[in-house]
Amino acid sequence: FVGQLLMGKGIDILLNAMTNIDKTYKLKIIGTGAQNELFVNYTKKLHLEDRVEFIGSVKHEELIKHYQEAYCLIVPSRTPETFNLTGVEALKAGLPVIAANVGGITEWLRDGINGLLFDSNNELDLSEKINNLIATPSMHYNFCFNAFKSMIYDFKSKSHIDNLVNTFNQQNKDLR
Repeated sequence: FVGQLLMGKGIDILLNAMTNIDKTYKLKIIGTGAQNELFVNYTKKLHLEDRVEFIGSVKHEELIKHYQEAYCLIVPSRTPETFNLTGVEALKAGLPVIAANVGGITEWLRDGINGLLFDSNNELDLSEKINNLIATPSMHYNFCFNAFKSMIYDFKSKSHIDNLVNTFNQQNKDLR
């Protein structure tokens, strides 16, 4: 997980899901926020202290290193994300993403292609998606490949600018 440590980001959902995940897998939580202590205490309540590490704030170069070492990025948001830049950064590093199906996440996450979507606020659905990715190495490999590929085709500068211009032009037509 990468982001602000706030209830709206769904960290409690992720922690609950961790209780149903293969015990050999660990969770790194990167970021800070007003509810940091709440989540540290909740981790203790769930007896996950040995499997969850709160990293705090990191520089961008270190974040990229964490992405490269991770198995996947989890975006468990319970409130709509406008876009979620951390997910795009993870894909750019070739890291698959498992994210709640809220807001603009489907603008970059292709369910079953470069990651998986789960029902927001549904820790059982999240744990099933994580366990399925763990149990299916070929799926993980394909998602890693497609994550990187999607960044080349969907977010290279010219494509991105063309999409923005087309959106702007469409909005202009709608206003007339």
